[in-house]
Amino acid sequence: MQEKPEYIINFQRPKNTEIKYINGHWYLYERSSRYDPKTKKMHKVSGQLLGSITEEGFKPKKQKIDHKIFENVEVVELGATGYLWMKNQELANQLQKHFPDYWRELFIISALRIVNGSRFKRLEEAYETSCLSKLLPNADIGKNELTSMLHSLGKRRGEMQKFMLEESDKLSSYMIFDGHRIISDSGTLENAAMGYDSRRRFKNQVNLIYAFSVNSERCFPYYYKQFSGDIPDISAFSSMIEETGIKKESLTVLADKGFGSDDNFTLLEECNLKYIIPIKRTNGDSKFNIPTSFVDYDDCFSYHNRSVLHKAILKEDCTVHIFLDTFLFANEMNDFTQRLEKKNNTTAIQKQKEEERRKKGKTRMSEEEFSALQPVNFKDAFVDRIGVGTITLKTNDKNLNAVQVYSLYKKRQAIEEFFKVYDDSLDFNSSYMRDNYTEEAWLFLNHLSSIMAFNILDEIYLRDKSKTISLNDFISILSKVFADKAGNDWHCAKITKKKADFIKLFNLDLSALISEMNAMNVLM
Repeated sequence: MQEKPEYIINFQRPKNTEIKYINGHWYLYERSSRYDPKTKKMHKVSGQLLGSITEEGFKPKKQKIDHKIFENVEVVELGATGYLWMKNQELANQLQKHFPDYWRELFIISALRIVNGSRFKRLEEAYETSCLSKLLPNADIGKNELTSMLHSLGKRRGEMQKFMLEESDKLSSYMIFDGHRIISDSGTLENAAMGYDSRRRFKNQVNLIYAFSVNSERCFPYYYKQFSGDIPDISAFSSMIEETGIKKESLTVLADKGFGSDDNFTLLEECNLKYIIPIKRTNGDSKFNIPTSFVDYDDCFSYHNRSVLHKAILKEDCTVHIFLDTFLFANEMNDFTQRLEKKNNTTAIQKQKEEERRKKGKTRMSEEEFSALQPVNFKDAFVDRIGVGTITLKTNDKNLNAVQVYSLYKKRQAIEEFFKVYDDSLDFNSSYMRDNYTEEAWLFLNHLSSIMAFNILDEIYLRDKSKTISLNDFISILSKVFADKAGNDWHCAKITKKKADFIKLFNLDLSALISEMNAMNVLM
């Protein structure tokens, strides 16, 4: 009998197993007992090999791989489209209510355009490789089906209006209206016309007007309507107010500096619209009223851990608020100082070189040019920069105090972020639709995608990650989370700790998604 080495003697043999010595090696086998009716005794029965025992420890037997399992393996993107599905259930329910015939297609298209790009021709393939094909199966988003759906959807502006107006219970006490120009390359689109464009793009365009509901927490894209590119924003505002039924006392027009002309202010007053509009520092209401010293301001308050000084100029029909943002002041002063130093250093070097040339009897400058090489005095340079760090806002809403005016204006940053996402991240800045019906459908799908995208930005903002995570970053990270199906059930593919931490940060329940996919798998 073979003598057992120390590592075999000390091996903790599991229950219902036995150790065998075969051809110079030690092995672990299953063992069971079976009753023999002839002998009326229990007999030992050896089972299958479990593995070998060596000085390094137990080594399990290598399992044979059944390659047939991999013949039907499916892999779908789970993270990004799964997030959009789980976090937009209320939106999906509203779509089902107002568009029961193809609400699934509307949701799928809107989500996929965020994750995979705006072009419709890529949607069918993207759908087939997304978890949405398992959660919302058998959607008709092929080329022919999409063409038919766009024409049909574009004729249903009434349902679109009802869909958007259903959010009226979420409206805050303030609405902000803003216009946005979309370039059109179509020669047959009725609403495409030349009009005012702040970016000076001299092409036919559609004037897209949006209404945003504003509160202390967020800026929600509530309602949109398209107008011909040659219709001024103010005229469009009036038409949209009538269509939505929103009370004028709840509305505020918040535009950019380019909007603040005397003619526009007159039109706003004639339309009985409230406004908060910035005016340029060179404007008379601003330039001649900016305090020259901090102590000349009326009061101050804190905004996002920044000190803001304030002065109000009361007029008969409006109030002009001048704000000095100390953070903005510091940044602009730093920029001003660096530019002044650079200019004076350049002047000093030019003067030194010219002096050296003159010592050698040479010259490149006239006496007048040489005499002009003098450093710029700070006091002289700063005379025209008295408005450094200031923002001047003009409003006809006298019920608002300084803090409210400033806070509402700062919401414009969220609106600008919305249109930046609309144009750049989602690539909705130009249209290739050929008629008003397909253009209407395209804009509605853009609206749905924008709501989903803006909700993501809200989640990023609430976690104080706006400086480190963009919408594209968010989508890129989650779109690399997959689910696979080998056999009958779906499973979440292995993910890194970094992705797991990201998923946890944004409260994405992957196990719930997998369970929903498996439940749908049983029904199919």
